[in-house]
Amino acid sequence: MFADQHPESVPCLARHLTSGRRPGRRVVWCVAPVAGVCLAVAGAQAAAQPAAFIPLDSLTGPGDTLGIATGVSDDGSTVSGYVAAGASVRSFVWRSGAGASFVTLPGASGLSNLQLQAISGDGATAVGRVSTAAGDIRAAFVRSGQVTVLPELASASRFTEALGVNRDGSVIVGQGQNGSAIEAFSWRPAQGATGLGFLSASALFGRQSAARGVSASGAVITGSSTASDGLLASRWVAGRSVTTEAPDPVLPGGSRVSEANAISGDGAYTVGFSNSQNGTEAFMVGPSPTNPALRAIRSLGDLPGGATTSIAWDVSADGSVVVGSSVDATNRLKAFIWTEAQGIRDLAEFLADSAGLDLAGWELTEARSISADGRTIVGFGIPPSGGLDAFIVQLGPVACNPADIADFLGLPGPDGVLDGNDFALFLNALALPDNDPVRLVADIANFLGDVAPPFGTGGPDGVVDGNDVAAFLLWLAIGC
Repeated sequence: MFADQHPESVPCLARHLTSGRRPGRRVVWCVAPVAGVCLAVAGAQAAAQPAAFIPLDSLTGPGDTLGIATGVSDDGSTVSGYVAAGASVRSFVWRSGAGASFVTLPGASGLSNLQLQAISGDGATAVGRVSTAAGDIRAAFVRSGQVTVLPELASASRFTEALGVNRDGSVIVGQGQNGSAIEAFSWRPAQGATGLGFLSASALFGRQSAARGVSASGAVITGSSTASDGLLASRWVAGRSVTTEAPDPVLPGGSRVSEANAISGDGAYTVGFSNSQNGTEAFMVGPSPTNPALRAIRSLGDLPGGATTSIAWDVSADGSVVVGSSVDATNRLKAFIWTEAQGIRDLAEFLADSAGLDLAGWELTEARSISADGRTIVGFGIPPSGGLDAFIVQLGPVACNPADIADFLGLPGPDGVLDGNDFALFLNALALPDNDPVRLVADIANFLGDVAPPFGTGGPDGVVDGNDVAAFLLWLAIGC
């Protein structure tokens, strides 16, 4: 509602809706024909934040060679990463509204080169590795500004590193030296570090395993392990021994090498990379379409042209959005985003098409992590000044398809759900006079019925007609 409008003085069309997705919720909304689009509701509705590109190149100083953002919290408000100058490493935590600050290591501890690799879903715990005065590399975590070094996986171990952490920071996973082997481990406060074992030894790779991702609850861990025939994407489920991520966790035609890098919050979907008959390809493992009780691997493809090389680094909570890196037609490494509807796309091109973002000369090299809701992406790229620097992308309001025109209150603006609110808003806007600006809420297609990017190449044409009705009904039937 505009500041100078009063609800009691504005005529409106009211509708009472019961949302199919939210049983029992009764939504009241009013469309008012005032300047622009004005919707009066009981209670205030905060405006959705627009998409944004946030460069973190200011973190790197004259002697620094690179900056990398490595992890993001579930809500996108907190990001972990590090800056390097040769062998010297400093880690940072960025918080929305406060910016980035470097983590301070205890002065008398002898610790150095803290390298953060991931952050918990609640944004409170960042994990990684740190060097000791004796020259060892040890797994560590940062919480409330304090750095804690985890115990060795085995006596006389010179190497451990933390690679993943669950939502509340209670389960940390990684890899470490255990005798002559490198073994995946999990750490819990009450249990300490526990080795997770191997599928078996490999003639080529020996005995090694690594845990890189963990579900929100900490019950499911993903990574890789040696097997008798290679190195395979693997998973550990609470109370069970290690298994492969799928009955056959390697894409067709390749050598027996695959690694899992991340897992969805519920543990259902895993992403990583696998050798294939074409080269190296990003993959997703999830419930089989024909038998949900089984898990199956699928290729996510790679960017067109150039060598076949792609790696998936992270996945949203529901498995609907994957990010990573891939070689493009110029054989340069580019950050990618994958969705079921669009497949794999160059992230920079996607941002320009779907959000109209101007990256100001940046080349996005790798998308390393994505928030649980799929709306915040972090990684690194090449800024106009050269080198490698960290970045944050905020995608703004979520939309599941062009028919998603209303939020859960029935207000204009996508919410990722198609329900009665979208249908009612469309019908009511359609019923308004041609000269009513609110009517343009129903303008989702051009004269050919084509909708705007990222779901099409057309878009609103300023006229509401049968093309908009046909397009809306088609996308409503497709659903989210």
